[in-house]
Amino acid sequence: MKTTSNFIHQLIHSLTKNEKGYFVKLLKVHGGDPMNKKYFLLFSAIDKQLTYNESALTNQFKAEPFIKQFSVAKNYLIQIILKSLIQFNGTKTIENVLSKEIDTCNILYQKGFIKEYQQSLSKVKRKSILYEKHDFTLTIIKKEKELLVNLKDKNFKKNLQKLLDEESKILDDIKIENQLSKYYYILTTEIHQNRIIRSEKEIAHLFPIINSLHEDFPKFKNSFSSKNYYYGIQIIYNYLINDFKKAEEFGILHEKLFLQNPLLAKQKLDDFMEISYHYLGAKFQLGNHEKIELLLNKIYKLEVETHELKQKKFFVYYSNMIRLYASTYQYKKAEQLLIDLNKELPTIITHLSISNKLTLFLNSSILQFALGNYNASLDYLNAYFEIADNSFRKDAFKFALIFNLFIHLKLGNLQLLENLLKNIKQGFRKEKQIFLYEKILIEFLSKTIGSINKKEKINLLKRTKMQLEEIKIDIIQKDAMRYFNYTRWFESQILQIPYTKMPEYLEKLDKSMEV
Repeated sequence: MKTTSNFIHQLIHSLTKNEKGYFVKLLKVHGGDPMNKKYFLLFSAIDKQLTYNESALTNQFKAEPFIKQFSVAKNYLIQIILKSLIQFNGTKTIENVLSKEIDTCNILYQKGFIKEYQQSLSKVKRKSILYEKHDFTLTIIKKEKELLVNLKDKNFKKNLQKLLDEESKILDDIKIENQLSKYYYILTTEIHQNRIIRSEKEIAHLFPIINSLHEDFPKFKNSFSSKNYYYGIQIIYNYLINDFKKAEEFGILHEKLFLQNPLLAKQKLDDFMEISYHYLGAKFQLGNHEKIELLLNKIYKLEVETHELKQKKFFVYYSNMIRLYASTYQYKKAEQLLIDLNKELPTIITHLSISNKLTLFLNSSILQFALGNYNASLDYLNAYFEIADNSFRKDAFKFALIFNLFIHLKLGNLQLLENLLKNIKQGFRKEKQIFLYEKILIEFLSKTIGSINKKEKINLLKRTKMQLEEIKIDIIQKDAMRYFNYTRWFESQILQIPYTKMPEYLEKLDKSMEV
């Protein structure tokens, strides 16, 4: 079976039901062209293919003239699909609205309706300032200056100075926002590459950024965008250095900013969800679980239109809900959540970024392990390893390597476990910094696959559990172990109680001690 580039197949299958409907409507509007019917048939044929098969298409349309230059026909179809997407989605953006209104202003000017032109420009400028669309505002101010020069205005100097002052303020805002956005993306890159910072030396290059922010803070209160970036920077930076309380304080300010500015918030939902993800991380560290669920439900109810926002909402909601139910031992809810996730996943997975896929697969693997579904846990972890490597989120990747060993331990794959353990030991010897908890777990696994009797195994479990509890006083070690509660798992193995039953057991134990 011969196949060629399947971009057109991916494009058609990425369309929502409404986008497909609009495309068909667009073809009907231009229904006078008989070729439109042919392109509709080609569109429908590709839409029906689960996987792209160009041979089947050329055979189906062999009687059509366009098949002789099929690559040209495909490109034309791609262009009209993209045109329909621009028209369908473009009307929903403030940029598109402003562009159309400026075009209307230009027509008024060309027709000589100067007074109406001037009034329309002022109206559009107010809207562009309200939405902080600085490029549009500068374009409008330029038109107003040109008009002022051509008019006989007795207040020419005064009105010109007013426009120049407006222009200067906008340029200052742009400069501030550019500076803040640069800092923001430096920090988001830092946190996505390596979440856990082991020492101040590792983030010394970030100190000048934070010092600059403290010095220039009064300037950053000018606009919604500058506050958005400023709060985001503070949340991520404090999260990185394990000052979770401070990260939460800025998270509260960031959430208020969006609640108080609904018009601007709608334009910045991407930033809101990205920053909220790290804000939620700080809440997890502080144990504020009730507020986490409230914020996640707000995010899930957000009305979003683009694929980018849909995938981000899906990721933020499900990755954090999995973590929430695992952290609070709500396993019945967790099982239902996994069912809901797997129902929605097929429609969204192609739009998920690599980093989001990695987090979802790893979190799902951990939850399935906690539920005792070890084969399902391994399936998710294998999906993680298919796209993961040591260069991205090194702390998570190293956790996954060790977690993989525990899955195979529970599955009884001891020969495979022994080989994997050797490879990990060799790889870790090359590492400059290894977490203490990693050494403890590797030592446990090395001994447990050896020839030890039941009593020795119980003693090994108890000793390992005690070692893990002792190192939790170190905030960095505690943070490194946040992915999975190994100390509780070891206790479940000692007591021979399923991990999911441990909350009930501990609750009964607490009540008996109270009596």
